[in-house]
Amino acid sequence: HYPLRRQRQMCIRDRNGRGHLAEAIASLKAQTFTDWELVLIENGSTEAAGEVAVDECPAEQLIFEQTAEAVGPGGALNRACQLARGRYLAVLDYDDLALPRRLEVQREFLEKMPEVGLVAGISEVIDQDGEVIEVEPHLSTHEEIMPMLAYVHVLRHSTIMFRRELLDSVEYRPEMKGAVDMDFFARASESTRMACLPVVVGQYRRHLDNITRCSAPMVARCGG
Repeated sequence: HYPLRRQRQMCIRDRNGRGHLAEAIASLKAQTFTDWELVLIENGSTEAAGEVAVDECPAEQLIFEQTAEAVGPGGALNRACQLARGRYLAVLDYDDLALPRRLEVQREFLEKMPEVGLVAGISEVIDQDGEVIEVEPHLSTHEEIMPMLAYVHVLRHSTIMFRRELLDSVEYRPEMKGAVDMDFFARASESTRMACLPVVVGQYRRHLDNITRCSAPMVARCGG
């Protein structure tokens, strides 16, 4: 049983992600906002990456489930959202990192801006060794984001936080492959306003096994 006071649920989707998973979980443990729970879906992994989560994440903050077969990023994200019980949900891919104030600043923004249902943030791009390569450009307002949704990754999926009630009108579509995130954003934009904070909240790891080329996530819960 998880207390209703829980404010954030983090969701991680995993697909053969053992190598970086401990770092991702460590970035959650370093958050200034500490009232979070992690939902980890071991998505048909062949590396028993879930064992890392069990070892690294406090038991009272972990919800862990294995799938017998890989269900793809959309299927894994949907299952994580079903298990999540928080008021806000945040996404973090297994190989990316959340900077210490990510959950704090995104939660505060959503608390103050009830008309916004989904918020992202700026990402630093890091290499395989964790060295910063560049800082991704960003668009801040709903009006700036909307025209670009169909063309580029204007929002970094691994930095988003959204209100749970958004799931009443939109969910991740398992049939989508590499475009799961863009499809979700496009349909979410029909139900709510979106924003991107002008703050670096995460680090996106660029390597040969990125989610856009294979499949691998985490999800977090926020809000009871």
